[in-house]
Amino acid sequence: RQVTLIYDISNCFGTLNEVVDKGVDVIKVDIASSNNRDVSIVNSIKAIISENYKEEEFSVNAIADKLYYTSAYVCMVFKKITGITINDYINHYRLSKAKKLLLNMELKLYDIARLVGYSNDNYFSKVFKKYEGMTPSEFRRELLLNEIK
Repeated sequence: RQVTLIYDISNCFGTLNEVVDKGVDVIKVDIASSNNRDVSIVNSIKAIISENYKEEEFSVNAIADKLYYTSAYVCMVFKKITGITINDYINHYRLSKAKKLLLNMELKLYDIARLVGYSNDNYFSKVFKKYEGMTPSEFRRELLLNEIK
C-alpha cells in the first residue's frame, strides 16, 4: 500500500508539472492577448476622442459607455498603455486643434474655445496656459511676431 501511495504521488507530481508547464504557456498567451486587447481599446478611445472632442459634455464616462466598459477600466487601460490619463490626452488633443485655429486671426478666443469643446473661454485659457506655458493670446502674439520676422 505504501508503494502504491508513493507511486500515486509521483504520478500526481508528474501531472502537476505538466499542468504547470502548460499553465505558463496559457498565462503567456493570455498576457499577449490582454496587451493586444488593451492596445485595441486605447486605439478605440483615441478614435472616439477625435470624433467627439468638440462636444462640451464629452467625458471619460461617455467614452466608457461607447465601449461598454466602466470608466475606471478604460482609464486604467489607457494610462497603462500610454502613460498619461485620458483627460490629459483629451486636453492635449483639444489644444493641438486650438493652436491650428489660433492661426486664423479672424476667430475670437471664445469661438476657438467652443470649437474645441470648452464652453468657458476663461477655463480654456487656464488649461491652455497649464499645458502650453502661455495663454492663447500670448501664443497668438508669438505667432504674429514670428510671421513678421
